[in-house]
Amino acid sequence: MTDTASAPNQGAPVEELLENVPSKLHPVLQAIVDNIRFILAGIALLVIAVGASAVYKHVQASAVEKARTEIGEALAKAPAERVAALDALAASAPEELRAAIALELAGALSEAGDHDRAAAELGKIVASGNAVGPMAALGQAAELSRAGKNAEALAVLESASANAPAAFAPVFARQTAVLAEATGDLARARAAYEKLLEAATAGNKGYIEDKIARLEAQIAKNS
Repeated sequence: MTDTASAPNQGAPVEELLENVPSKLHPVLQAIVDNIRFILAGIALLVIAVGASAVYKHVQASAVEKARTEIGEALAKAPAERVAALDALAASAPEELRAAIALELAGALSEAGDHDRAAAELGKIVASGNAVGPMAALGQAAELSRAGKNAEALAVLESASANAPAAFAPVFARQTAVLAEATGDLARARAAYEKLLEAATAGNKGYIEDKIARLEAQIAKNS
C-alpha cells in the first residue's frame, strides 16, 4: 500500500493565512482577521500613493533645475534676445520661478527702453502677493516714472506702501516725495518728507527739514 502525500494548498496568500487562523481569537485580533483584505488593500494603496508622490517631486525638481539652467542661458544673451528668451520661459516655467523670471524680464525690458512693459511685468509680481512685492512695486513706480507716468507711479506707491513691511516705509516715503514734487503736488511731497523725517538719521535730518521748510514756503506762496 502506497502512502499518498496531501497536496499543498495552492490558494492565494491571504486565503492560506485565513485557513491557519484559530477559530477563537481576542476580539481585536478577530476584527483584524475579518478585515484583512481591506487592510492589505489600504496598505497597497498607501504604497502606491507614496511612490506617486516621490515621482511627482522628482519630476518637479527636474523641471525647476532645467528652468534655472535656461534662465542662466537667457541672461547671457543681448537685451533683445534676452527679452524673447525670458518671454518664452515665463509661459512654461514652474510657479516658484515665475517671480524671478518676471524680475529679470523687467530688467531686460527697461534696458531695452520699454519702460511701460517693464512696469507691467513688475506689476504682475505685486499683484501675485509674492514676498518681493514691495521691491517690485518700487521698481514698477520707477519704470512708470521713466515712461512719463508720474501720476500712475504715485498711485502704485500709495497702494503698495499701505501693506509693505515697516522697513520699507522710508524708501516709499522718499520715492513718493520726489515724484510728488516732480508732478507739482507740493502738499503730498511735504507729507512724504515728514514721514521720512520720522525715520531719518541725525545726518539726514537737516536736509529733510530744509526740504519741508522750502515746500511749506512754496505752498504758502502759491495759496
